[in-house]
Amino acid sequence: MELWDFAKIMAFVRQQVEEEKSRNRRLEGQEFPDYERQQELLSGAAGMERFPFRELSTTHILLLEHSLYLDLECYQQRRSSHQYQFWSYIPGRKMPCLLFQASQNRNLSHRHDFTEMVYVCSGTYTTEIEGEICVFGERDLCLLHAGCEHREIELECEGIFLYLGFRPGDYHAFWKKNLKQGMIRNFLLSDHEKEEHTQFLMLSLPETCVQAAENYFACMFRELFAQESLYDESCRIWIIRFLNFLEDNGTGKRETLLPDHQPVLLYRKICEYIREHLDTVNIAELKEKFYYQEDYYNRLFQKIEGQTFQSSLMHQRIARARELLLDTGLSVPEIMRRIGYQSKPHFYRCFQAETGMTPAQFRKGGPGKQTEEKTEELP
Repeated sequence: MELWDFAKIMAFVRQQVEEEKSRNRRLEGQEFPDYERQQELLSGAAGMERFPFRELSTTHILLLEHSLYLDLECYQQRRSSHQYQFWSYIPGRKMPCLLFQASQNRNLSHRHDFTEMVYVCSGTYTTEIEGEICVFGERDLCLLHAGCEHREIELECEGIFLYLGFRPGDYHAFWKKNLKQGMIRNFLLSDHEKEEHTQFLMLSLPETCVQAAENYFACMFRELFAQESLYDESCRIWIIRFLNFLEDNGTGKRETLLPDHQPVLLYRKICEYIREHLDTVNIAELKEKFYYQEDYYNRLFQKIEGQTFQSSLMHQRIARARELLLDTGLSVPEIMRRIGYQSKPHFYRCFQAETGMTPAQFRKGGPGKQTEEKTEELP
């Protein structure tokens, strides 16, 4: 099938959607099954065949299974019934077409392990990025760093959108060698190196460049659809060509830098998570939860508190131990368990370094009598 023209791509996808509607009418009694029913149909192996990524645990981090994916999505609002109808087509999947209807926003805030680009083919795309509501119009593009928290606001989206995802680590050397100097190159290379200042990039295409830009997408679509020999390498070349074209022709470029307060907001989220998981938390756990490289947490705490993450964690654990000693009758071993200490000598050393007292002395309100000190010697 020759699919090198975006108009032909859209005609083909619409035909597939109509066939899926007919199939749903026959099997489900309606063209757009309810969201909950669609989730049942996609449980287990069917979901693996449909989606090119998987969710990590319950942290809403999407992990891309391959180096690249492309997805065409459409939202149609039904104001009278307060619902929206949704379809999606992912070329190259065993179950490429998905349709459902829903009456509320279903997309939770999430992160990726891949860079994502969203292009508004038509309509209006509304999303929340790192707590900021952003509205994109026709011909707008948005590049999102891996690890950037965001969610679509489905009840305010209307139109057709194209998503392109690629893992920065798989492309880093290729970017450095082939991307033109400019804002897009700097953005993509900083994603791989986990620089903290830029989270997303907003661009707009002039009307005169739309057809050429969309035909680059058509070429990627065709490669993913056919999956002929070396199709992934061909896609990489088409992505480079498109990004260089965008660097030369994009207008109304707006680079959205992470505001000065944004690291503080992330720091507060991390501190809240630490307080709730004081007995188990470590940097590896934070990496899985917030999806930043391990050294970033030390840099963040050093920047805001002037100390390493481990030092901050020790201070927070000892602060909690002090509260429990004064406000409860819990034994010292139970307090240790609740704040994540397994070694009694280590806990006593940390506590005395922080307070100048043993736990028993602190509970009594100050350095006790000499006889009391003898009963509370360091283990």
